[in-house]
Amino acid sequence: SRGLGDVYKRQELAEHLVETGKTAHINGHTDSTGDPLYNYDLGLQRAIKIRNLLVKYGAEKSKISVDSKGERYPIASNRTREGEHKNRRVEITLK
Repeated sequence: SRGLGDVYKRQELAEHLVETGKTAHINGHTDSTGDPLYNYDLGLQRAIKIRNLLVKYGAEKSKISVDSKGERYPIASNRTREGEHKNRRVEITLK
């Protein structure tokens, strides 16, 4: 579950995109549990969900691209629950 602070961060990011005219690229990531194709789709759904939330808070959909890296770029070991949790993420790049 997400805390109230996460909501404010999303609102602030959406406002920043509107104010600056910048674009955002969102990559979804997963742990290595399951089939790689399933994980690709899951990562894409994560990215789309965040894009939709940013749009809800006022960002322009046309300025936000989404993609999935699936399980290909872990930031932690998938051999522990903590590592798996860290690998289930989105990364947002602003330009």
